[in-house]
Amino acid sequence: MPKDFIPHREDVFHNWQDNYMTVVTASAVSWGVPPGDVAALQGLQTAYVNQYQVGSKEQKLSRTAGQAKAFRDSWDDYVAQIRKFTAQWITSNPAVSDAQKTDAGVTVPDTTPTRINAVNFAPQLVIEGIKVGEHILRFSNPQDPNSKAMPLGQKIILRSAVAAANVAEDQIPWSGTKTVKRFLFTVAFNPSDKSKTAYYTACYESDRGERGPFSSVIEGVVA
Repeated sequence: MPKDFIPHREDVFHNWQDNYMTVVTASAVSWGVPPGDVAALQGLQTAYVNQYQVGSKEQKLSRTAGQAKAFRDSWDDYVAQIRKFTAQWITSNPAVSDAQKTDAGVTVPDTTPTRINAVNFAPQLVIEGIKVGEHILRFSNPQDPNSKAMPLGQKIILRSAVAAANVAEDQIPWSGTKTVKRFLFTVAFNPSDKSKTAYYTACYESDRGERGPFSSVIEGVVA
């Protein structure tokens, strides 16, 4: 979730809103903002500033409970209008440059997608449980083994095979791949596979389809 562009601390917000309004009032005409919308925002600013002077934390030794509440109410009204004004006249307004958004303290959307490459390590996998006709596989991230989450932007590609007798690794009859998106995965077998040996290996694949190295092969007997 993007960071909120409006500060939450009273003193920080007070300085931020002063700069925001300075940029808005100086640029409103070139942005095509109706004068009435600017005037409405300025009115809320004036009410907020007046209440800030008597009801903010800077006046905590002299303010009354009523003044503190009035200040918070004026702040909430002002912030709500700033959000509405920003969404309508700044964020999506082609007349407002990214530099002007930055000057006003408004977040500039990142429109460049972040490239997530394949990782250079393989997932760890073990046979967590063996049931009749099933193997339950557990996957973990070797760089964060206590987490159930995948590395960022990755999924697991699982290779499996079943053979009647032990075979050399380079002769395992891999039967295709499956995509795994959870840390536990159940492999089901046909009744005819009972007592055969199942083989597994896995790698991470990025959202761009790029794969990292495959893990060491593990095996288990089908019950």
